[in-house]
Amino acid sequence: MLTEWAATSTAAVFNFVVAIGGMGKSALTWKWFNEIAPEVMKPLAGRIWWSFYESDARFENFVIRALAYVTRRRKEEIEDILPSERESQLLAALNKEPFLLVFDGLERVMTAYARMDAARMPDDDLDDRTANL
Repeated sequence: MLTEWAATSTAAVFNFVVAIGGMGKSALTWKWFNEIAPEVMKPLAGRIWWSFYESDARFENFVIRALAYVTRRRKEEIEDILPSERESQLLAALNKEPFLLVFDGLERVMTAYARMDAARMPDDDLDDRTANL
């Protein structure tokens, strides 16, 4: 199904691989990301795998590293840009050329904020509960 989507999609689309934890979603997607996607998704300017299981998987870090990658600039140069401008530049770059982005473990973040009081939750508590230390 991932390959069919990649071969026929002409627009930015979210595609989710869903299964119970430990069933191999990440392993399957990693293999597809590295071996099949580059052959099927042509032209492709690049690929980004972002894992929310990593200790530094904050949104700010994603924007900095992704913007550095898609614009072929140094990370230090990107860090000097205001956060709101980084996001605008990243969206513009992603709209300009085709990139494949995979967010591994995004459900951790989505689940963590699926509460009525999510806007008032301290991030430190959230990091403890989602293992994003």
